[in-house]
Amino acid sequence: MKVFVALVACIVAGLVGVAAVVAGPDGMSDPSGPALKEIPVSLLPVYMDAATTCPGLPWQVLAAIGFHESDDGEGRVDPTTGNVAPPILGPPLNGTNGNARIPDPSFSDGWAHAMGPMQFIPSTWQRWGRLAPNRPPGATPSAENAWDSIYTAAAYLCGGRPSVGDLGQAILSYNHSEDYVRWVLAKAADYGMVSAASVAAISCVAMMCSVAASTQT
Repeated sequence: MKVFVALVACIVAGLVGVAAVVAGPDGMSDPSGPALKEIPVSLLPVYMDAATTCPGLPWQVLAAIGFHESDDGEGRVDPTTGNVAPPILGPPLNGTNGNARIPDPSFSDGWAHAMGPMQFIPSTWQRWGRLAPNRPPGATPSAENAWDSIYTAAAYLCGGRPSVGDLGQAILSYNHSEDYVRWVLAKAADYGMVSAASVAAISCVAMMCSVAASTQT
């Protein structure tokens, strides 16, 4: 019975949250004060435009992921080209410290590393890498170009679908952690996506109320 009550409460909260999203600001809503303060002025329009390539994806979610993964490029992004220097590399994916174990001889230490401001592992980049608009003709998509990286993140979140679909599940595909999903949604709300209460409801639905179901008996 407690499981049922918890699930019903979560579903009701989710419906309220979805209604708030539909009625509230859309993905092209104006940036909030925190967004204007935190997001580099050269990257804000990139996040906004890249989100339009995946219907239903709020630009604030892309920006939140960019902030989480690298603090929007750690100040290394050339505002005129999008190139990142020096490169941004994550820790070696050698199976330690909770990381995956992915050998990759193309790196000097023999292990794959997440690359660039949106932190793509090489195999994911190879499949999803996109060349951003306004990049030089003939350029190759690069994870170490912030513009390419952001447009690629939008493509990855859409996952080949005509629209983003379940926003929570899309974010979960980017990082398989419920805490990560909640963090991104909360940051996106801070950037002006929706109210914090609605974000919590969306997160609850996206996670299928797994926490409530697993802790109630």
